[in-house]
Amino acid sequence: MNIYLKKIDKNNYKECINSEQKRYISSNLLFLVQTAYEDDFYSLGIYNNDMMVGFILYDYDLSINGWSMSRFMIDYKYQNQGIGEKALRGTRYENWNNKCIGFGDRGSKK
Repeated sequence: MNIYLKKIDKNNYKECINSEQKRYISSNLLFLVQTAYEDDFYSLGIYNNDMMVGFILYDYDLSINGWSMSRFMIDYKYQNQGIGEKALRGTRYENWNNKCIGFGDRGSKK
């Protein structure tokens, strides 16, 4: 198992919205629009090897002066394998747009 996070962009966004889970959860499409048009919203694909298996949407929330995770999902075919835990641990070390992400301790904005 090789779990890593990758920014959602024009090369991989279709993987993110083509989910078989549409009948259980709302589409990620709205969340990708938020990422494109709202300040301080960011999206990451959760990958196992080269397969997108999940999605994270996070933002810097001024009302709490810290990071907030708006959406976290693992495709049902990949649940109960420890992927979610590894992905959450990975968020503590990612650095997008020169902002530190540390969901466990709310991080700090640089």
